[in-house]
Amino acid sequence: MREIYILLENRIKNNEILIQEDIVNIINWYLEKNFLTDFLKEIHFIEFPNNYMPAWYNNYDLKLYINLYQLIDENIKTFKLKPINYEMSVVNYCNYLIIITLFHELKHIMQYRDFLMKNETKKALVLDLYSLDKDLFKNRELYRNYHDLFPCEREALITSHDISLTCFQNIDDGLLSRDELKVYQLDFIKRLIKNYDGKFKIKSPFEQLLVASNDPLSSFYKEKLKREYIPLYNRLELGLPISKQEYQRIKNLRKEVLSDSLKKDENIKELILKRG
Repeated sequence: MREIYILLENRIKNNEILIQEDIVNIINWYLEKNFLTDFLKEIHFIEFPNNYMPAWYNNYDLKLYINLYQLIDENIKTFKLKPINYEMSVVNYCNYLIIITLFHELKHIMQYRDFLMKNETKKALVLDLYSLDKDLFKNRELYRNYHDLFPCEREALITSHDISLTCFQNIDDGLLSRDELKVYQLDFIKRLIKNYDGKFKIKSPFEQLLVASNDPLSSFYKEKLKREYIPLYNRLELGLPISKQEYQRIKNLRKEVLSDSLKKDENIKELILKRG
């Protein structure tokens, strides 16, 4: 990741947003590092305004589509409308979102490879969840309406936010204020517990998806979840069930960020894994 830290830091030093060449370099570095070059044949840049996703990976033609207009121009507009308490740089904000978008789609490429190759380093349950996602994805209306509940989407969302936050934590102190870093830390914590609902019993995104899809195998997956130990962070990553105590533990991290008891270089993911 050091190559990306240096690239990002140099752009921020010059008050610049990452450009197309940077994006291609980041993607190629990730593909080579993770042996994914066979799963991406082309990066296709487009510039369509409004109502288009900033990026998407198509595993049928093995192309990654990146909408530069949505990725940069729309993010600048969003920044100007966003009520932010801290003084923030629009350049930093856009670079933060660009990295999230790129690594979200790169995670989808890795998921596709793992599913296709039956990656033995992955837990069998995770591969089962990838398979379930693929089946449910055929229902386009379900996918559109419950997009954020799908385990593959959750995993891509959490992984990309973690990577972007880590990149910014490694930037020189003079280029990023402590208050600005807090915004990114709080954003990551918010994503971790997004779509976990319920006052008395926390209903996970995965459980909500099974209800929405009327999946006949829901009891099968629930039984597998009971039998297989999965650390808290990995359950959050996939949107799997957590207890109310675990939910509160993640919420308490927000207080640690706001009170400055969390150090600049402390990794939230590592903290959750360490604390259980």
